[in-house]
Amino acid sequence: MANLVTERFVRCVEHLRENNIIKSIRQFALALDVHPQNVNDVFKGKRDVTIDLIQSAVSTFNINPAYIFTGDGHFLRNEEVDRVPAQKQLERIVYVPMAAHAGYAEQFQDPVFLEDLVNFSLPDYKFQHGTYRCFDVVGDSMEPSLYAGDKVVCSQVDTQRLSTSLRGQHVYVIVMTDGVVVKRIINHAKSESLLNLVSDNEYYRPFEVS
Repeated sequence: MANLVTERFVRCVEHLRENNIIKSIRQFALALDVHPQNVNDVFKGKRDVTIDLIQSAVSTFNINPAYIFTGDGHFLRNEEVDRVPAQKQLERIVYVPMAAHAGYAEQFQDPVFLEDLVNFSLPDYKFQHGTYRCFDVVGDSMEPSLYAGDKVVCSQVDTQRLSTSLRGQHVYVIVMTDGVVVKRIINHAKSESLLNLVSDNEYYRPFEVS
């Protein structure tokens, strides 16, 4: 069974065909330099759409990644622009999929790396200003609060004032030198210069990071 992201991707491609932007699935695949059988398998529910295929469709056909990942907005980004006045365009939220977690830990301040990632916007007012990232949840360590495949959208915190900017027992995305984790924290930054990272799944033991 195809996941929601795949189902929305298929709807976007069908929208292209219904509006004569493409004539066929084969034409769509060839325009993206993808084997037509791979796209047919996505349409038949034999496989889920990949991030690479989404990125290619976004850049080539202006498909709206916000709709694909959240279900909000229109099928195409130009339709989204027509709907929202220019002065109220939303901040772009960079999506960091699981496959990019290791690279993000090393290059999260590299604008070239960030430009290669899919980005989208959300309509809520709080997302109109600031810097936001969207991450995949990996594994079962945060169940039952978060499940593998869930996506979390978060804003950056002031790393120079961790003792006051991090709230104890709240969930954060922590970017470390060897990867990215989603954990509940106990904040000992002021007293011991460390954070205690806790999983909601009691099978996993807490651990500390400086």
